[in-house]
Amino acid sequence: MVVVNIGYATRRGRIIRKILTRVPKVPDFFLSAVYFLLETLTVGVVIYACTVNMMVKNGIIPTFVVFRFLDILAWSFPPNFPIYFNISYSFSLVRLKWQNIMGTEPEKVTEAAMVKTFCFDKTGTLTQNEIEVYSIIKFSTSTAHDTITHTLTTPNNALINQLFASCHTTRKTDEELLGDEVDLRMYLHSQYNMSTSQDPAIRFIVDNASGDKLEVLRINQFESKFQNMSVLVRDAKLNKFYVFIKGAPERIEKNSVVKYGYFETLVSNLSLGGYRTIAYGYK
Repeated sequence: MVVVNIGYATRRGRIIRKILTRVPKVPDFFLSAVYFLLETLTVGVVIYACTVNMMVKNGIIPTFVVFRFLDILAWSFPPNFPIYFNISYSFSLVRLKWQNIMGTEPEKVTEAAMVKTFCFDKTGTLTQNEIEVYSIIKFSTSTAHDTITHTLTTPNNALINQLFASCHTTRKTDEELLGDEVDLRMYLHSQYNMSTSQDPAIRFIVDNASGDKLEVLRINQFESKFQNMSVLVRDAKLNKFYVFIKGAPERIEKNSVVKYGYFETLVSNLSLGGYRTIAYGYK
């Protein structure tokens, strides 16, 4: 991507400008140390200026007067100063190790001491860099009560498989599947095959070994405003049209004509358990 022009006055423009032209931040601790040394040097120079006249009156030769000035400079920067820094860094790393925190960059200790909250994406760092389908939960309503089917594998339901196979942004390029990791895992879980069509009205085709075939006619891309995406598909085997939708569970549940009393509680429990939840629907 090549950025040709950006309105820097806008909020998005400022964000992009910071991304493109990063300004290295100087650690506050380092600046404080520099200020301390400059203040020490300033005090030393002032004291030297007050004693120059006295040294001249006492008949001290100019060479020794210059040497005294160099002594002031040398003692303004204590020789043991770097050693004290290294000892402090080392002791800080030892204290962190006592708390089962392993540190590899001593100079980052001072910055870490000011951190109160960590926000990070653990995927790929503490876990595997991929997503797996944990469970598929099917909601249904009977005349007596609502029922729920919880399984670790895809139920023997053609419609659920069709949802996973067609409602996504995964594309095949040079026999390689590309796209969002979640979309990719859901598509692979359906065990459908993807192919292109010569008909420009068909975006792509998915079929399986059982002879089921879906033609994806239209794709409404995901928008954060609506928190969902949808596709219009045609079942070539049954000659039926479907609208498949997926997105945030609360948004899908809001648009659903059937309401489930336990839906919100179930989604909340899964989210608190660290699982990423996506809801599907159809019409």
